[in-house]
Amino acid sequence: MYDAKRSGAGHAVFDAAQERELAHRLALLVDLRHCVARDELVLHYQPKIDLATRRISGVEALVRWRHPKQGLLSPISFLPEAERIQLIEPITRWVLNQALRQQRIWRDGAST
Repeated sequence: MYDAKRSGAGHAVFDAAQERELAHRLALLVDLRHCVARDELVLHYQPKIDLATRRISGVEALVRWRHPKQGLLSPISFLPEAERIQLIEPITRWVLNQALRQQRIWRDGAST
């Protein structure tokens, strides 16, 4: 029905590949609902370099999902769905907490 509406043709032809993709997407959504509680997210940090001074001016936190079956997933694989099903808030909260925790570790390590 959704494919028919999207195409504007008023009909759609069954495609087994689409059904497999839909089943895969639904399974991912079920897993996505539990990724924060299961501690499956991970942050990677990318330095930001000031080209004038050639010094690190900051870092960018990049979230990834260590999916138990699919391995490491990039944000494009799950964040649009997280936004769509309103899970972006707990993921954002997790990212902020982890990034701030890491910043404290770096700061405390630099002062010793």
